[in-house]
Amino acid sequence: MNHSVLIVGAGPTGLILAITLALNGVHARVIERDTARKIGQRASDILSSSSQIPQMAAYPIGGNVPIKTMDMLSDAAEPSDAFPTTRAVMLGQEKQVEILTAHLLKLGGVVERGIELVSFEQSSEHVSAVLKRCGDEEVTEERATFDYLVGTDGAHSQTRKQLGLSFLGETRKAQQMIIGDVYLRGSLTHDQPLWRIWGDMSSSFLALRPVVETPGLFFLFIGGPEASQSILSDHEELVCYLRRTSGRPNLDCDKPTWLSPYTPNVRMVDSFRKDRVFVAGDAAHVHSPAGGQGSNSGAQDAFNLGWKLALVVKGLARPPLLDSYNAERLPVIAEMLQLTSALHDKTFKAGLDDQAWKRGSHLDQLGVNYRGTPFVLDEIEGRPPSTSNCYDSRPSGVLMAGDRAPDASSLIPSRGVLTGDRLFDIFNATRHTILVFTGQESDPQASLVVQLLKAYPPGLFKSVAVLPSDSTTSLDVGFDLVVKDGQGNGYAAYKIPSDSTVIVVVRPDGVIGAMLTNCDGLHRYLDIISF
Repeated sequence: MNHSVLIVGAGPTGLILAITLALNGVHARVIERDTARKIGQRASDILSSSSQIPQMAAYPIGGNVPIKTMDMLSDAAEPSDAFPTTRAVMLGQEKQVEILTAHLLKLGGVVERGIELVSFEQSSEHVSAVLKRCGDEEVTEERATFDYLVGTDGAHSQTRKQLGLSFLGETRKAQQMIIGDVYLRGSLTHDQPLWRIWGDMSSSFLALRPVVETPGLFFLFIGGPEASQSILSDHEELVCYLRRTSGRPNLDCDKPTWLSPYTPNVRMVDSFRKDRVFVAGDAAHVHSPAGGQGSNSGAQDAFNLGWKLALVVKGLARPPLLDSYNAERLPVIAEMLQLTSALHDKTFKAGLDDQAWKRGSHLDQLGVNYRGTPFVLDEIEGRPPSTSNCYDSRPSGVLMAGDRAPDASSLIPSRGVLTGDRLFDIFNATRHTILVFTGQESDPQASLVVQLLKAYPPGLFKSVAVLPSDSTTSLDVGFDLVVKDGQGNGYAAYKIPSDSTVIVVVRPDGVIGAMLTNCDGLHRYLDIISF
């Protein structure tokens, strides 16, 4: 099979990118240096299929009775029709990789393990890569050519280093810790899904979080003077430390699945791209795990790049569309690093202050936006000026191009097939969805939209007319789907008066690419994104 894209690294970010490409008919070659799927809970990751984030119980060193119990998500936004899922959940990286790999296999993809990127060169037309199989006594190199290369190969990314991108930031050496996974036996069980911490994160501490999807497994981190080489190298020393610090003499553990030193780093690249080579996820940015932003940030990198890369590879969009990846993701990540660093400092300096552990609703990433960037278009009058805040758009009370597209329920099909009754049942990772909110019996703009879209290849767009709940028109002008907004949820979520015509373009990554008042605006937007 010929592959147009080489993905280096088969962690969650690389797998999500490969799946996005495969859904769009582009099968990437995915290589991974490690010969076996890595085991480990290196971060508390958030996916919809995961477990709820447990409360945290704080104990004194050697204590059995908690001093206090804290809910880190007490400030989470309440679910609504437009944002039905708002409360963060967790899923370890090992389980993420397992699930994503299975999805990729179903789509005809495969992960080639034990393959390492040695070097690459790029020209105006392609990327030439040198690969080798790891562990062979006789090293055999392979040369292969691709249209594009994406490095998702982690914080020590060889792709980033060979590309010559800067990775500026800081290393928090004073806060070095030990982290790992251990199977515990004794008085600590999964019966109470508590994240337990002994001591004070401003000095010395032990924290244990149950890995709910794996019975008996706990993620641990140790901070302070006790985070020494002896605990890393001597299992008996580790067991003694756990018993002494937790105040549980019957506590025991198997040899850790993995255990290693960890030093918080806060770094990011100056560009996510150089010509035909891209970086994403940890290869592009690393930061404190405070706030649980890492996994979702890498996933958003992958989604943002994936649909654009697929269109360009298939010749459905011009290469300038790929410039939007850097333009949109760079400012988001810069702001994310500021937020997580501030939260990290607050947590490590404040001891057991409840407020230091609060995780506000802005960290759910539902407000991450690309407002004001060159590749979105908003032509609705009366919009507020764009600000530098690209991490939480919802407090403004205004929905704009560049925001995450809200959901809406109680849709009633008037013509065409609708599986389910929500906008999220219509949006799709393989095409743009053109929503035309209109209540007019004969809307000239609606007819013009349908005619404009006919000039493009089939499957690139899905046109959907959204009528007010009391509409009596059939709007028979050729839309792929016509729905009535049964309870007005759609018009409310998109802030649209029932007597107005507004065109909303929802991109494959679920972001509003444009909010417009007429078909001329739609033509301008399609030109901006290089169709």
